[in-house]
Amino acid sequence: MEAEIKIKLRYSLFSLQKRLIAFVLLVAFLFLLVFVRLLVLQGLNTKNYQILASPQWVRTLPLKAKRGKIFDVNGNTLAASYTTYDLYVRAKEVENKEEVAKYLSSILGLHY
Repeated sequence: MEAEIKIKLRYSLFSLQKRLIAFVLLVAFLFLLVFVRLLVLQGLNTKNYQILASPQWVRTLPLKAKRGKIFDVNGNTLAASYTTYDLYVRAKEVENKEEVAKYLSSILGLHY
């Protein structure tokens, strides 16, 4: 009398294949979503994002406490505190360099 051992499979091979295909399709769909989002961010909507980013490019730094003057033995000023302003232009972003140079020189009071 041989005992018949039956192993009941929880899932059939066909069922496992369907689950694997569903998982692969889900991962492919998620990669597609990420790719489309990157395409929108980097290629399709650039002007809008440049407008949103422009306040981050221009900033005002706080004014620090004024220092005293440093004099040499003869009473001449060696170092003094004064307010300065810096201006920076990204050369790659400028399309008409001559026009920008003339405009900036007129504002800054420089000869071009």
